[in-house]
Amino acid sequence: TACAPAIVTAPEPVPVKVPEVPKKFVLISSKPEPTPGWVDNGTYENTEKFLYFVGTSGEKHAEERDALEKARINASNKFVVYCGVDAKVFDKYVESLDDVLSSEVQDEKISGTSSSTQQSEAYFSRLKLLKRFIEKFERNPGDYAYKIQVVMKVPREEYEKVQKWKRQLAAKKQ
Repeated sequence: TACAPAIVTAPEPVPVKVPEVPKKFVLISSKPEPTPGWVDNGTYENTEKFLYFVGTSGEKHAEERDALEKARINASNKFVVYCGVDAKVFDKYVESLDDVLSSEVQDEKISGTSSSTQQSEAYFSRLKLLKRFIEKFERNPGDYAYKIQVVMKVPREEYEKVQKWKRQLAAKKQ
């Protein structure tokens, strides 16, 4: 009897999963419409009584409140730079306002946040949020991200107080 040659078959190819390219975030809304001029300019005109600082959240954030907080911090930092002081020096200024802010500061053991951080937060929370511009992005249904720009309103007298404090500090060093 003749032997039939064995038929050798190639193994089934293993399907290779092509990784899905992540979808890009697409802008789905922005408020207010149309985009205000201060958003495009990155500035807001100062007045006799107030200084204005535009802050941005930078990259997109999954939570709207996180984007808002980043934008507020950015605007607050611009105020500090405008005052012409280093952030650590500004913290000393805020600490000098102890009587004003102590009612707003909690116990650091309870909150888990340092008292200087709490003092800074209390100080900057007094600066008024004047306007906001919110961009909402969507990547997949229910997968949102936010970018926010804000205008913070600071009384000129706050700036003057920081300048007076700086002069007093310089005089003490002499």
